This record gives sequence, structure tokens and C-alpha cells, in this order.
Amino acid sequence: MRSTLGVIAMGTWLATVRFPGGGVRYAQYSTVVGSVFDQLYAAACFEGGTLPDGSRCYRGTVVGEPDGHDRSAPVSVPKELVLVGIETEPDGTRWHALYCPRRAMILGPASSYHQQRLREEFELFREEDGQRHLSRDGGDRTICGRRVDGTASDEEDVDLYAGWGRSDLCQECLVAVAQ
Repeated sequence: MRSTLGVIAMGTWLATVRFPGGGVRYAQYSTVVGSVFDQLYAAACFEGGTLPDGSRCYRGTVVGEPDGHDRSAPVSVPKELVLVGIETEPDGTRWHALYCPRRAMILGPASSYHQQRLREEFELFREEDGQRHLSRDGGDRTICGRRVDGTASDEEDVDLYAGWGRSDLCQECLVAVAQ
């Protein structure tokens, strides 16, 4: 059991979660599964710092107990979700994600890889009114349930979550694929 914990710890790094207005929380990021954990912490110990038990941090890590969260709570309505920026160690990878106030945790996406997966698994359609929706490749319905009747967009490397709150992007589609 001890060696398993060591292996897990070796693949666990610090993620910094930045909120609008300057608020910061921290999370654990696993390079093994390429995912940030949804629980947030108020404090972190950075490389070279001192942990509460007096030992030194050999790399950044969360400190203390996670903020209270409730995975069983209903997901906040789109207008209540908060766009956050996530940056992970060890390589400084950055992406945008959604924070769910009702659950008090990161909703998703859990990694920067999600942007690539979005473009591989979904097509982005722009309807005549300018609204953009996601649809599974080849599907006749958008993720939010509308009939696909627009034209496929060629926006390959767009961080769709960075555009959260824009009137031309279907938030229902993004929330559904973030979970």
C-alpha cells in the first residue's frame, strides 16, 4: 500500500485556480490521468516552502482540508457558473473551466486536453442567427437538443470556455460536455 501512495503522489501536482476579481484557490492535478481534481483548497505550499508539519515542500501542494463541496447538489444554472482560469504544474499548462457555486467545485473541463477532445468528438455549428452549438460528429441534434441546421465552423484551436458568457455561444452545450 505504501508504494501505491508514493506513485500517486509522484503524479500529483499543484493547480492554481484563478477567479474573476483576483480570488485564488488551489487544487490537485494528476499527470497520470491528466485531470484536475474538482475539490478546491484555500491554501498551498509552494516549492521550498514549509508544510504545517515542519517538512519542506519539494514541489507545490495543497494544504489543509478542501473547501466544503457537494457533488450531489444540482448544477448551477449557466448564468451562475463562474469562468475560472487554471494553471498546472509542472509545465504551466493553462485552460479555462467552469466553477459551480452550488456544488462549490470545478465542474470542468478537467484538463487542457479537453479542448482537443471537443474538436475531435464534436462539431461546432453556427446557425443563421449567429448562435454556435456543439453536436456529436455526424449527429442531427446539438448537445442541447436543437436540430442541426447551421453550418459547421472551422474554428479548430478555439478555447470555447474562454468565451463563456458570450451571447453567440450555447452555454447549455458547454455545460453538458464539461461534466
